[in-house]
Amino acid sequence: PLRVVGSPMLADGLVVATCGTGGIGRRLVAVTPGGGAAKGSLAYEMPTPVPYVPTPVEVGGLLFLWGDKGSVSCLRAKTGEKVWAQQLDGTFYGSPVCAGDRLFCISKEGTLFVIAAGDKFQPVATVPLGERSFATPAIAGGTMFLRTETRLVAVGSHSRK
Repeated sequence: PLRVVGSPMLADGLVVATCGTGGIGRRLVAVTPGGGAAKGSLAYEMPTPVPYVPTPVEVGGLLFLWGDKGSVSCLRAKTGEKVWAQQLDGTFYGSPVCAGDRLFCISKEGTLFVIAAGDKFQPVATVPLGERSFATPAIAGGTMFLRTETRLVAVGSHSRK
């Protein structure tokens, strides 16, 4: 049986969720939510490759799927139309986050990947963190927090008092 590991999320008015088994994403569905007595309806679905653990993120009508085995793809959130796909050198448990017009995701091997959140694949940076990570970056008060196996790294406009 298939199971949901990543979180369902909202993207351009649709509820998007993935499921899988055996460490592999097997299916993505995008559903128009119902309200009251009205039932929701399936907007589109996709088979593999889709994320199993990482949760997708939506930016400006674009849906970014960051796969467990390093595939990253961009879809039109409303229709599921593929805009671009790229393979990165890493595997992922953490989910991507967006800050401004950039997506950030840490590989299990401990590299922070930064790409532009746009309709063309544009790598911005790769930052080795020196040890493995299984975490999603967190952003609070203008500071990004990156968790590795033994460290918590704060990057940004944090201040000391």
